[in-house]
Parts: sequence; C-alpha cells; structure tokens
Amino acid sequence: MPKLRIRYRYLCTAPFFGRLLWMAFASLAVLAPVQAEQYDVVVYGGTSAAVTAAVEAARMGKSVVIVSPDHRLGGLTSNGLGWTDIGSRDSIGGLSREFYNRIYDYYLDDDAWTLETRQNYTSRTYLDPDNQREMMFTFEPKVAEQVFDDLVAEHNIPVVAGHLDRANGVEMSGQAVSSISTVEGGTFQGKAFIDATYEGDLMAAAGVSYTVGREANSRYNESLNGIQTANSVKNQLPAGIDPYVVAGDPSSGLLPGVNSSAGGVDGKGDLRLQAYNYRMVLSNNPANRTPVLQPDNYNEADYEILFRAIEAGQSDRFFKLSPMPNNKTDSNNDSGISTDFIGGNYCLETGVNYAEADYATREQMEQAHREFQIGFVWTLQNHPRIPSSIRNAWDDWGLPLDEFTDNGHWPNQIYVREARRMVSDFVINEHHVNQEEGFEQTNSVGMGGYNMDSHNVQRYVDDAGHVQNEGDVQVAPAEGPYPISYDAMVPRPGEASNLLVPVAVSASHIAYGSLRMEPVFMTLGQSAGAAASLISERSIASQDLPYALLRSRLVRGRQVLGAGYVSNDPGILLNFGATVSDDDNSPGHLLGGIPGESWNVITGDTSAGIVDSNGGATSLSVDLGKSAPGVQSIDWNAAGYNTLSSGSAFNTDIYAGNASSALFVNDGKGSQVDLGVRISGLSEGTYDVFLTAKNTNTSVEERYNIYATTVQGSSSVTSYGSLAPSLVVNETSQQWFHEDSFLAQTISVADGEDLVLVVEGITVGEMRGFLNTLEIVKLSGVVTADVDGNGSVDIDDFLLIRSNYLQEVSLGTGGDANSDGIVNHKDFYMWRTAFVAQGGDLSLLNNLDVPTPAAVTYPIVLAPLAAAMRYRAQLRIHYLPLLVEARSSSLLDAAD
Repeated sequence: MPKLRIRYRYLCTAPFFGRLLWMAFASLAVLAPVQAEQYDVVVYGGTSAAVTAAVEAARMGKSVVIVSPDHRLGGLTSNGLGWTDIGSRDSIGGLSREFYNRIYDYYLDDDAWTLETRQNYTSRTYLDPDNQREMMFTFEPKVAEQVFDDLVAEHNIPVVAGHLDRANGVEMSGQAVSSISTVEGGTFQGKAFIDATYEGDLMAAAGVSYTVGREANSRYNESLNGIQTANSVKNQLPAGIDPYVVAGDPSSGLLPGVNSSAGGVDGKGDLRLQAYNYRMVLSNNPANRTPVLQPDNYNEADYEILFRAIEAGQSDRFFKLSPMPNNKTDSNNDSGISTDFIGGNYCLETGVNYAEADYATREQMEQAHREFQIGFVWTLQNHPRIPSSIRNAWDDWGLPLDEFTDNGHWPNQIYVREARRMVSDFVINEHHVNQEEGFEQTNSVGMGGYNMDSHNVQRYVDDAGHVQNEGDVQVAPAEGPYPISYDAMVPRPGEASNLLVPVAVSASHIAYGSLRMEPVFMTLGQSAGAAASLISERSIASQDLPYALLRSRLVRGRQVLGAGYVSNDPGILLNFGATVSDDDNSPGHLLGGIPGESWNVITGDTSAGIVDSNGGATSLSVDLGKSAPGVQSIDWNAAGYNTLSSGSAFNTDIYAGNASSALFVNDGKGSQVDLGVRISGLSEGTYDVFLTAKNTNTSVEERYNIYATTVQGSSSVTSYGSLAPSLVVNETSQQWFHEDSFLAQTISVADGEDLVLVVEGITVGEMRGFLNTLEIVKLSGVVTADVDGNGSVDIDDFLLIRSNYLQEVSLGTGGDANSDGIVNHKDFYMWRTAFVAQGGDLSLLNNLDVPTPAAVTYPIVLAPLAAAMRYRAQLRIHYLPLLVEARSSSLLDAAD
C-alpha cells in the first residue's frame, strides 16, 4: 500500500484557513442594525426557540425584537432536520404543536407536491401524516423556514442580523442585563432578555455559570455520563480496524482523529463534545438534483477509516435516507463511520472547543465539517477504493436545486448537538429524566420524552489495539415523557436576574441528550417568552417569578405540562343555578390546579357561607347585578334572575358536571340585558378567573363577550363600556379550551377592591347574560422582600423567613417573599439582595441562632456573611423543593 498523505482537518493538529463568511445574512428580514431601541423583551438567537419565544411575547402584547446571528430563522428545523425526533406526540403543545399543524396544513394543498404525489410520499414514510392530531413531522427545509418567517411577519416582530459582542457587548445594571450590543454596531435595550442560541453566548457573556463537556458520573450519581466505552455499542465501527497510518506500523502514527486511549475509566468526566454534523438534504430526482462535487481541499487520507471499515465488512448505513416530501431526504449519521465528524469540534490540548470559540474559529470548524461531509459523500460515490456495488447504490443522490440556493444547496446551520450548558440552582440529570422517587420535577414549562441520546465523542485505540468509537449512548426515559422544570431555564440567584435560557438549559450532559430536540426547544422557547413578558411587566427577577402566574399563561396557550399540578392556595368554586355534582370536571381544576371539590350554589346575592374548594370558611360575598337593555352599566341593586338546574341539550362530556346548570337574566332572549357578578373580600394579589357561559338548554352555538375589572368596594354602579371584552365562542363540548368552551382571565386585585365580571350575550336569539360557573384561584400575593409588611426591609423580615423556613404557607405570607407557597432559600436571597441594596449590615446576623436542620445553615447564615460567595442548590424535588445542597462550580467540574 502506498504511504498515505495526511492533511489533518482536526482542530488539534493544524490551523484552518478560509475566508470568514459570518457577516453575510442576506435572508434575514432586517439588515440595518437598530440603534439603542428599547424593547420589553430582547431575544438573541435565530433558532426555533427564538421564534416561539418572540411570538409568545408578541401575543402577550409586549414589544419584542429578534437579534439573530444566523443566516435563516428556525435553526436546525429549517436547516435540514426535517425528520423530527419525537419522544411523544401528545407531549407536544402550544406553539410547537402549532408549527407542526401549519406544516400539516401546507402539505394538504396539492400545489405543495411539485415532484411527487402526496400518496406516493405517504407510502414511503411511517412518520407522517398524523391525521388524527393534524400534525406533520417531516418537511422540506424551505417550507419550515417559510412557516417561521410567517409567524414572525404575522406578529410584526423585527428581526435584526447581528452577532453579540461577547467581550464587551453586555451591559449590566446591578444583577440585570440592561442592553446587548452586536459587533455589527446595534444596541438593544430591554426589560427582559432571552438567550435562544445553541451555544449559550449571551448567557456566558452575562456572567452566568455554565459548563462544557461531560460531567463525571459521580457528579450527580449518574450511570450514563462521562466516558462510556462499555455502553458505546451503537453506531460502532466494525471490529479489527487498524489505528495506524500505515497498518501495523505504530511508528507511522495514529490516523487523524484517533486517540491513543479513551482518556480514563468509564464514568470519568472530560471536556469533550459529542460530534456535530450537517443534516444534509439529498434528492434522487434528476429534475431537482445537482451532483455532489469533490471538495477543493479533498484528500483521500481523511477517509482511511471509511476504507478500512468497508474492508472489515461494512456495506451499508453510511448515512440515513430518511424521507421528506418531494423526493428529498434528511440524511443524518447512521453508523460508526458516517456523517458525524467525530472529534472535529474540540481540542483538549489547546483548550479550544466550538462552544466557547470565537466567531472566526467557529467558522473554520464549520467549514471543516462541511468539507469532511461533502468529501465523505463524494468518496462513497466516486473513489476507486469503494467497491462498485457500494458506489452504484449511493450514486443517485445529489443536492436539491431548490434548497439553500444561497449557500450552494447546503445547510447553513451546523448541528450543534450540545455546547455550553447552564449550571443553575437546579440541574436536570439522569434521575429526573427517569422520574425516580425524590427527583420528580415541579414547575413544569414543557415535556421531554426522547431518549437520553449522546452521539460519539471520540475515537480511541482499545485494549486489543483497534479503533473504537466512544460516547454513543441511547437510553429511553424509564417512565416515558417527563416534565421540564422552569428552574432549569433561569440562572442561579445573583446572576442575570432578567435572563431566560430555553436552549442551553441547566442539565447534565446525558440529560441534555434527551432535552435537545427541536419540538422541546420550541416549547421551552414559548415558555421563556411568557416568563420574560411577565418579569418585564412586573419588574421582578426571573428567579422570583411565581410559577402559578407563569403556568396560568402557559395552559391557556395550550402548552402540555404534565399531570399532578395542584395550586398552593385553595380556590373558590361557584356554581350558578344548582349543584349538579361536587366534582373536578371544570377548567379551574384542569388548568388552574384548584384543590378540592367543594362548590358553592349561587342563585342570588350571597353575603355569607361561601367556602373555599377544600371546604374551609371564607369571608367572601357574591352580589349579582344587571344592565338596562343595551346599556353597558351594571346596577348592583337590580333584581330578576332565573336558574337552570340542568341543560337538556348539553349535559354530557364537559357539561356533565356543574357547568350544565346556569343562572341568567329573566328579561328575555333578545333583551340585550347583561349579567354582572361581583366578588368581595378577596385578599390583595393576582388571580386566575375561569368562567363558563352557555345556555345548555339549546343547541345554538352562542357567543358571549366577557368584561373583567376591579372596583372599589364602596361603588354601587359599574360601567364597562370602555373595557375591551374577551370572547367565549362555545364551539366544542368535548374539551375545556380557553376562549372556546370557557374564558380564563388573569386579574390583579388591590387591597379593598372587588372583582367584577360581566357576561354579554351577542348571538342572535341569545342576547342576554348567562353564567354557568365561576372559579377563582390565587396565583400570587404581593412579591416583596418586606415580608412582614412594616414598610421596610429589615432584620424582622429575616427572622420571619427563618421561623418558617422550609414550611408551606399561603401565597405571599409568613416570609414567602416570592409568593410561591414555600419559604426557602429563594426568599432568603430575595431578602438579602434588597437588604444589602438599601445599605443593610449583614453583620447584624452574626449573633442569631442557626435553625436546624444543618442543611439550612448555608443559605440562612453562612451566605449572608460571605457576600461575594456564589452558591448552587441542587434541588431533589418531591412535590416542593425542600432539599438544598450548596455547591461551588467551575468549568473544571466536568473533569473531576
């Protein structure tokens, strides 16, 4: 065999050369930087999560901008990943589901099938279409890009091209990000920020703790983290491949990308990254195909392992041909020698890795991946060392002429499977993914469900002297789909208090392998957009956002959050007409998590005797009122109401319970008299109100306008003509859907105020007020460090927090500063931050007794005395976060 000429493309062995292309962004909607504009929410990134985050913020009425370093919106979803990785279809909700709904609708049109028929396509794919759910999970990249562009355009979201100035482009005001600047010259001020990049660039530049690589198994007591030689049985090389440039001659050196050993025992941590590639799109249709050409820098020695694998018996699975519409493929890695450029995204010797590399180095690494992958395909199709049978089998495939027309028909976005991962108070690990006892996640913002999936990380010489791959692990979650906690999206207390991180989330390497799927990123992006909107309007830290407040928005946006949520506060259940049954068949139970099933029958004004949903006494009262015909003003002294005990047309499905009965004005169907209900005695805070309005005696599809407001308790008349109504359309009787079968409204009630709701019938034949049920659940009390309410943040507040530490309390009471229903380290940190900010002296705590158990010591006493010290709480969650484990962190944690 002639001596091989090696041109090393690996980062460790030679510099990369090439023209930098990262300043070209022709396909983005806006090219000129917007200078120092103020937004409620600033989203950095061009991924699918960036789009859903921005759309959710816009739907919540916030001003929002996308600052994108990417060539096109949508990340991998619009860059070739058209065969979607799905854990559970029913776990996909919200904007993620809407995306796949839009794909489904697009391909219902015959005009979408330009190169094959719909019937032909569905006959060769098992993934699509999902007619039951009206979702489609395979699609062409250009179609995905159009869906993302449409979402942005429909919501008038500006998209500005730019790369974050990672050295000097993040301005902080205290612990909060105040603005970001790009190397192109744009500056963007915001009240809240979202890092939606795969790399976590904004997160890192803002000083948020993170890690890179694989933690040791011992870090979180895992079994699938760190080096994994024994578990790396999938996508493995054929046995017996010689590792040396000249086979059998160690003096010739190792083949490029092959290490002399795995670097340690199984379970040992390291700073290596799992392999990247491009999800290349191919076509075998001659009318839409251009051949894959030999790269200019081609060198056959780069493919020596491919040649030797074929000589060892490999004859197929060189890359996937997963079908996409119109004779195209999503071609991913499929074996031990395939399209993954193993080891091409890091160098341990120099400490350079793709995650932390500067833009120029990333561009060079991307070019190397592209050249390797194109050269790989060309070699299979053309090289004489490839048997003709293999060359002929793969020869039909070329690049599609109608995809990526501005980039040589090649995807722009490299598949960054994993880069930085945030290290927050809560780190999702293998135990959380498996939903082991004591590791159940609360505060859900979405669902995961895919395998814990790591691609190979390195090639090494095994004990037998042969080349082996290491790092490929694929293990399904033990209990199926699992919730993903909001706590994994927010930095630890004291870091970037107005930043959300929905992509580079706080998770161990192996847990992230399950989380890192595009449907999940879209889900987490939407949840981050909702959270950012709430913290921007309430001027609170992301760490202090009451979860119930966030969940309220997510469930009405049809996010799937998993079962088991129960509100920390008992709600109020009002049945108008007659109690059909004390049950949980109601939107307040399903979406609001109201505990208990004690309903109150309301047939008229009720001044006493109202109980909460658990049957506890309250001081609430209910007053009914009516308007004059066609007049938008409620007279609370008006009389004349009728009741309906059970509807004759609707008394099954969602109307099988309390919602079948009703109360209505007795002025006639066409009277245009509206019905008002007024609730007095609510404590100060923010509430969710769930209202059903339907004449269940008739099959007419009625519509009702609902007006919601608060008034001073002394007022006798309520005018609502200036209010914007919400609409209940009553189009389904099968499921509780916001603005369809019920209305959910979030309302803040000040001290001394009453809650008022008005129902206005707007359907011909039903122009009168109708009311079935009204449910009220508290989302948040007053979020404040002044927990004792004496007007100042002082030592008395600390003492109240300490006295109730790790206790469940009513929202916003007993030291619950962040109003989440439990007094814990988050409340202490909120108090500490406010106390120090106003000049408080932490040394005053020196002589105070330390509460037990010992786990409380750090957050209650030691932390205040070490003001510069950071801490991390790894929460083992069982219903509520009770276990606090303080740890320090650094990037080197991965190497322990």
